Amino acid sequence: MKLPWSKIINVTTDGSPNLTGKNVGLLRRIQNKVKDENPDQDVIFLHCIIHQESLCKSVLQLNHVVNPVVKLVNFIRARGLQHRQFITFLEETDADHQDLLYHSRVRWLSLGKVFQRVWELKEEIGAFLELLRKAGEFPELSNKSWLCDFAFAVDIFSHMNELNVKLQGKDQFVHDMYTNVKAFKSKLAFFSRQISNKLFTHFPTLATTDVAVLSQPCSTDLKQQEIKWHALYLPREFSIIILMVVYIPLPANVRQALEVIGRDKTVHSAVFPIIAGDFNQVSLKKSLNNYQQHITYGTRGANTHDYCNGTIKNAYGAIQCPHFGKSDHLAVLLLPACRQRSKTAVSMVKTKKVWPRKIEEHLQD
Repeated sequence: MKLPWSKIINVTTDGSPNLTGKNVGLLRRIQNKVKDENPDQDVIFLHCIIHQESLCKSVLQLNHVVNPVVKLVNFIRARGLQHRQFITFLEETDADHQDLLYHSRVRWLSLGKVFQRVWELKEEIGAFLELLRKAGEFPELSNKSWLCDFAFAVDIFSHMNELNVKLQGKDQFVHDMYTNVKAFKSKLAFFSRQISNKLFTHFPTLATTDVAVLSQPCSTDLKQQEIKWHALYLPREFSIIILMVVYIPLPANVRQALEVIGRDKTVHSAVFPIIAGDFNQVSLKKSLNNYQQHITYGTRGANTHDYCNGTIKNAYGAIQCPHFGKSDHLAVLLLPACRQRSKTAVSMVKTKKVWPRKIEEHLQD
């Protein structure tokens, strides 16, 4: 194009040594050319914006997750016989995937995909290691704390991969890329607030690992266990389920048992409470009058001994299923019948200015 060297303001590279060499690198030579024409001008050198975003992953400090996952993948795939045995094992177990993916440091998007695949096959991988008697070499797969960090890494790398895709491709203008990066920074602040409040709407993988036993009191009148977890699909806009599994034996002090069940049942609006179990025909209408029973047929002969009570009307539909083993109670399949409420918002109009396609010719003058 025969442009003068003094026209160069900025050069962006991926940071490789042959470009950024101190004495003979390309950037050094460009700087010398510019100085020959204009000694007072300095050229600004920047990393490629996608490379900068990739380097930011080191701030997450997830090496304690990355290293075991990469070691696990290499352990399975690096040995030909072992790799073939693993593929055969996946085929026999009807797994969702038929192999693991390799991670390459050169391909920045690969790490998120490798993490996603390992997470989806973690049960099959654990069983395969047990068959090889190598499970002891990977204790992280049975460590709940490490699995939570792993689930977080799967979700956060998925979000970063989405940003990577938006920053790639032809006809990308700097102001569009800057807008995407700025929006992602706002997302990270929003994600941080959500996690601080124990809300994992945008971290579906992490949500599946958040299960906690709140209480499990037992007495001659009541056997109970209360569990809290974040489920992926819930009726309406709920983020947490609190499930109380109850068994009232006979004979028992029914009044005292109902007092324990109905105690402190005032929960947050974002919580979906469920009380289920074998009540031996004990009625909950007086102690929990705001709960609705979802099972309407007999579970033991003509009598309904098993209840599933929730605060949402017609949230579930109950289907009769055969009993398990030698149990004299029918099994119950609960299917969600309540759909999420539609969210409406006022239409918003935004005006966006972009450079015309042929502006390059005018900028070169």
